[in-house]
Amino acid sequence: MELISVIVPVYNVESYVAECIESIQNQTYMNLEIILVDDGSKDMSGDICDQYAAYDERIKVIHQENGGLSAARNTGIEAANGDYISFVDSDDYIGLTLFEDMLQLLKEYDLDIIEFTAFRDKSGDIIEGCNDGHLEIYSKEDALRLAMHDCFVAAWSKLYKRSAIGDVRFPVGRKFEDTAT
Repeated sequence: MELISVIVPVYNVESYVAECIESIQNQTYMNLEIILVDDGSKDMSGDICDQYAAYDERIKVIHQENGGLSAARNTGIEAANGDYISFVDSDDYIGLTLFEDMLQLLKEYDLDIIEFTAFRDKSGDIIEGCNDGHLEIYSKEDALRLAMHDCFVAAWSKLYKRSAIGDVRFPVGRKFEDTAT
């Protein structure tokens, strides 16, 4: 069974990080490596991450000096052992079957990257999205056009084959690093 590395950059989110971690822990797809990168939090975020790691061997916590979101994501990529990589923001939570569904489609259609673009609030209502939730497969050219013009680009809305990431890293110290990568 393929391993998915889930990278969560953490910085001063003590009010949200527990719900985020639990939403990853409770996935129907269980073969996960959960990498929590505490990027120099000044609040209790790092301690909360350590508490979860003490009870779940799938969780690895890395504490580092604050270097920003890109640096934290890059640290997570370097530590990742998975066949696939995904990013989750520490103030977000994900649906129970997200990784199972994404991996199934990624394998079924032999994709390098799969993206979800529908967003739901806690009651389950769709609140925003670039499409209506239907599956669409794009050529490289169309995917690039969409990324540049039609939809917002975010690292956290995707599941990547590790080989698709290769040596690409996020630019440290740059604003809007998602669109720069």
